[in-house]
Amino acid sequence: MAARKRPSYRRRRWIVEPAYQWTMTSVIVGFLLLVVLANMVLIYYALWSTMQALELNQEAVFVAVFRTVAWTVTSGLMIMIPLVILGGLLLTHKVFGPLDRIRTALDAIGRGDYQLKLKLRKGDVLSELADSVNQLAVTLQRRRS
Repeated sequence: MAARKRPSYRRRRWIVEPAYQWTMTSVIVGFLLLVVLANMVLIYYALWSTMQALELNQEAVFVAVFRTVAWTVTSGLMIMIPLVILGGLLLTHKVFGPLDRIRTALDAIGRGDYQLKLKLRKGDVLSELADSVNQLAVTLQRRRS
């Protein structure tokens, strides 16, 4: 018996549940900022202790080295934040996209439409739940007949 190929569908909306997706993405970005801030503090103290150990207590040298490190980290952060936001939206879409489709299918079942066939993309997080919703619709259709 040949394996039945699931029909695929194209993503129409990247932002399915704006409140939840932006909240989760902002948590991810906030975590990134905390990590960067902690690293900046560690870098500051590492530079300071190294400068003290090498007896390079000249303020101009320390300030120049610290500014170089700070600008490097800040530049990296400016590049990473948009990438982290995009990654956060993609990651949350993997959850909220299927949830939106499952909620729509359950609304249809609640209205008595048991003919639906819920389809998710391959690799979606909630595909097992979608299969259970499809089985529920089939079972309810049988009972109604």
